[in-house]
Amino acid sequence: MWDGISCENTPVPTWDDISRGKNPCPESGRGVREAESRFHNEKKQAIMEKLLKFYVQSFHKFNLAEYLNFSLRFHKFTVAVGAAVLHYKEADVARYSQLCDLLQDNMARTSAVAETAEMQKLEEQRDVLGRYIMDAVRGGQLLPLADAADAAQRLYLVLKPYEGFYALPNMQETVALSGMLLDLKKDGNDAHVQTLGLTSYVAELERVNTLYAQLTDERLSTRSGNKTAASKDVRAEMDELYDYITNVAFAHNVVAPDAAIANYITRVNDLIDETNAAYNQRTGQTKGETESVPVPPPTDDSGGTQPDPEPTPDPEPTPDPTPGGGGGSYDDGEGGLAG
Repeated sequence: MWDGISCENTPVPTWDDISRGKNPCPESGRGVREAESRFHNEKKQAIMEKLLKFYVQSFHKFNLAEYLNFSLRFHKFTVAVGAAVLHYKEADVARYSQLCDLLQDNMARTSAVAETAEMQKLEEQRDVLGRYIMDAVRGGQLLPLADAADAAQRLYLVLKPYEGFYALPNMQETVALSGMLLDLKKDGNDAHVQTLGLTSYVAELERVNTLYAQLTDERLSTRSGNKTAASKDVRAEMDELYDYITNVAFAHNVVAPDAAIANYITRVNDLIDETNAAYNQRTGQTKGETESVPVPPPTDDSGGTQPDPEPTPDPEPTPDPTPGGGGGSYDDGEGGLAG
């Protein structure tokens, strides 16, 4: 109590009141302690509100070009200000630069390799050779010479399982032709091939198919050697480094405000704005289009809310078309590799 006034029921004075001697409970010390505590909390809040902060930004929506452009410029800003001011680790910023290079490499890389054009040419050649041999064997069965017709009939049975080889995927075609060429060499079939005058064609088909298989292996080796880390994984690591660099800079600016760090934060935020503007321009979005506005329910004349309309019944099912229509694939019943 002080002059009949209960300290517990009196309002807590402000720091200005205390400084002017307007404390209703000077003996208890309550007013001084609480006013001082409130003063420091308000001062701390005011300082925090004035501190510059990095914009919170999710980079996942940006395509590779937008993300790479942002990252290169962010790295340039960061290095220009320097570790002495921003207090980052040199190794982390160096790693960020390496990851930028990886992204650029992924962006410029194309799946085309030197062997592709030659492989396409070989693919066409082996199709022509293989089909020519099969057509020659099929037609040879009608030759007037008995030896030639007999050789053709025997070879037709050997080649029949390989019909349609040209419709297979390339690697499967390579295997199929290798098996066909092997069959043409065994059980005296090479003699039948010679009888029909197809020896040089079979030899050329074997050469082309073997070269195609070699180039396939070389292309696989080339692609394996050129393979880089997936862009998604690279970006995930870059995001972590970005968070580290910006959080360290912000923390030091809180403890010891620095005009250079404040300017750095402003430039990075401007860069985020520019990148978002480029994204919006690419996707055709505006700020208004990205905001979701709730739509109020319709009302009747009396101001009440109308009930939900009855659901529209499903339409009657469309009857199946009359059987016998076209569209099916023709099967000649001959069998072969292409089904």
